Amino acid sequence: MIKNTFFEKSKKEQAAFQWKLGSLALFTNAILMLLLVLIDLRLLPVGLFFLFISISIVAPFFDVPLMVKRGHLLYHSLFLLAEKPRKNIIKIHGGTLFDYYFSLPQKWTESERTKFILAEYLQGLINLAETAPKGSTIKGTSYFLHEKTAAKAGLKRSKTDLGQAFILTFNYFNLLVAMSFAKKKFKSGHIL
Repeated sequence: MIKNTFFEKSKKEQAAFQWKLGSLALFTNAILMLLLVLIDLRLLPVGLFFLFISISIVAPFFDVPLMVKRGHLLYHSLFLLAEKPRKNIIKIHGGTLFDYYFSLPQKWTESERTKFILAEYLQGLINLAETAPKGSTIKGTSYFLHEKTAAKAGLKRSKTDLGQAFILTFNYFNLLVAMSFAKKKFKSGHIL
């Protein structure tokens, strides 16, 4: 059985990984900023853009474990998480780069990874359906599921609210890296 290996690490090992990742991101951005400023001060916005991207990519490695620990997020499968229900609405989230990094075996092919990810999403939806309070509405924003595939699964499209649109925009580069990691090559489209 495949697991998210981050949660199998000791608290000390988890903290060490996060410290190393945070330090690497900080060091890389500091060097980049310094180089850009030395070349031309007007390049500072480029450095800030790369800082924004790195925060987006690194954030799930800190946010997801903390939110799970605090009980704000619950795993229904390796790649499907849900927030605590509020007003009978359960917001679901797909696996992040954090989940892909710690759960997908390196040796697997793109096809094996895609099938496994889909199976985990479906298993998560089944688990959620079995445990959700009666009459709950499940909401989520998909970046991996094509609209035609979603319709075949009985899901219906609704208008994305402004908050979700902002979050998706902020997470674009994180999603791009996660998709590429899942496919084992640069990929910016749908998984399915």
